[in-house]
Amino acid sequence: MLACCLRKKIKEQMEVGDNPLSQSPVLFDFTPLLLAILEDDWKAAGVFIQKFPNCVRATITKEEGTALHFAAAAKRTRFVKQLVELMVPEDLELKTKGNYTSLYYAAQSEIVTIAEEMVKKNKNLPLIPEDDIQVLPLYAAIKTGNRDMVSYLYSVTPIEILASADLIQLLNATISTDLYDVALKILDTLKLAPAEKEYLWFPLKLLARKPSGIGNKSQPSVWERCLNSCVKGWFCNKAMMQASAHQLVDRLLKQLGEDKNFSTLLPQLKPLVVEAAKVGNVEFLIILIRSYPDLIWEVDEEYGTLFHVAIKHRQERVFNLIYEIGVLKDNLASLYAEGNKSMLHLVEELPSSDRLNIVSGAALQMQRELLWFQEIEKIVPKSYVNGPEEQPPRDIFVKTHEKLLKNGEEWMRNTANSCMLVAALIATVVFPTAFTVPGGNNQETGIPMFLETNWFTNRLFNSKPASLALEIMNGNQTGHNDRSPSSINQSCNQSCNSTV
Repeated sequence: MLACCLRKKIKEQMEVGDNPLSQSPVLFDFTPLLLAILEDDWKAAGVFIQKFPNCVRATITKEEGTALHFAAAAKRTRFVKQLVELMVPEDLELKTKGNYTSLYYAAQSEIVTIAEEMVKKNKNLPLIPEDDIQVLPLYAAIKTGNRDMVSYLYSVTPIEILASADLIQLLNATISTDLYDVALKILDTLKLAPAEKEYLWFPLKLLARKPSGIGNKSQPSVWERCLNSCVKGWFCNKAMMQASAHQLVDRLLKQLGEDKNFSTLLPQLKPLVVEAAKVGNVEFLIILIRSYPDLIWEVDEEYGTLFHVAIKHRQERVFNLIYEIGVLKDNLASLYAEGNKSMLHLVEELPSSDRLNIVSGAALQMQRELLWFQEIEKIVPKSYVNGPEEQPPRDIFVKTHEKLLKNGEEWMRNTANSCMLVAALIATVVFPTAFTVPGGNNQETGIPMFLETNWFTNRLFNSKPASLALEIMNGNQTGHNDRSPSSINQSCNQSCNSTV
């Protein structure tokens, strides 16, 4: 499609009398080569290269990229192999206007074979350009999140010679793309001065926002390790990554806590607690509280305790941690958030739409809100529930949830009407089918079409229920029904049992 558009554009310019060579000589001169790369036609490209041998190292795009840049970006593995053979190692170091090497585009392509061919030709390529981490091939691979490409480029990139600031950026990128095993390796490489350790708070903040990324153990089980080594499955990989993320949090906290007391770290720890509680990151909070148990009592000036945050954002897994501290939960329930708001005040308010819509249907949403209110009522002191306020908390809850209640009633009515309609349609189809004689009836006489056939008669009248019905009918017609009610009941039971 792109090749057709490019051909059409050149043709239109030629028809109107414009000379593409005078306006854009790069585009015009190398159009056959560009088209050959797009169409994966090495035969046509070979003819052009034989005619113009230096084109393999010339800039052929507006971004001043070479044919190798273009082939890598287009994911043309065969072209890359052929072009690399025609180039000297220094040719692979050529960069575009944006300072990108051809290996950068190979890293973005997610095709490891392309990167291998380039690095095989020039071993220095993975570290070019060394002075700009944003355009380093390894950084590009990490941003794509392709594990195979990242593993390969990490193995050929000497990251230990990079500056600490650059390694921190690589660490942040690996956490953002859930490559926690690579993040651990980068953290091992980091040699930070005491003042530089402040940069590690941001990676911790990224991990606090990953509720599903952190596991409840720092080491995978034996069977998970065995499965991961034998079968590279999604489940095994996820378990390994969660364990790596757990280790990462532990080690970051350990490095940040060296030679510092709790009061010094508290201004940085409070935001982490709030971020983790907002998104329901229970495992992160457990690791944090195990390292610093006093965090559970700390009150943020704006958000209150972590349990106040959990109530406001309806994070039940985080809130359930309150039951693990025994009777001390009563002391936490008496604390306030900003605006003198207790836990009961926070549960009276409607949550954000993203938390409200985790269950579908207004009626189910209202039920969930009511369960939250009833649970908080059990925890807070009775003086809060029956306090001297103008309006009782339950009345405020009903008022703030009035619209949701009406929507729930409407949702229930609509659902009931839909179910009744479906039931009526099913009954309309099933009822006539149950009484329709196989083969249909004669339109003139109404007699079944297959009444005269032996198989139909045997099938219809040889069954015990049908024989019993015919026997009773014959007895009624002749007036000699000498069977007692008990014998008829016995026959009916036998017939039913045989039918079943």
